[in-house]
Amino acid sequence: MSNNRNHNHKTEKERGVSLLLAILILSLVLGIALGLSLLLTQQLKMVRGIDNSVGAFFAADSGIEDALLQLKNEKKTCFDKDTSIHGNCGKDGDEEYDVRFLPKEECPSAKSCGCLQSKGKYRGVSRAIELSY
Repeated sequence: MSNNRNHNHKTEKERGVSLLLAILILSLVLGIALGLSLLLTQQLKMVRGIDNSVGAFFAADSGIEDALLQLKNEKKTCFDKDTSIHGNCGKDGDEEYDVRFLPKEECPSAKSCGCLQSKGKYRGVSRAIELSY
């Protein structure tokens, strides 16, 4: 009978150690999972920021293209001083641009006419392009 009691006592201790070991392993796995999810969340934010930056750049580029098209349609070589153009682009129209013309006197890099400065905005991100001609 005492032999049986010692056997049961050992089994209860083994169960306690097994339970403790299982809790430690689960804690370790949970810690790794939380660390990976934090890392992935940060990576997703960075990718979203890059995507928004590209959208803003292409909005600025669209502004330059729009300005050049207006010059061509009006059969002009230069804009009038203080000309500005505002527009929306993108498939949902949520990208916007503002283009300003600066005459040669205000734009040292200009070759003959002046500069077009275009600022594109998309989801809180801004990018700018300057074209001198």
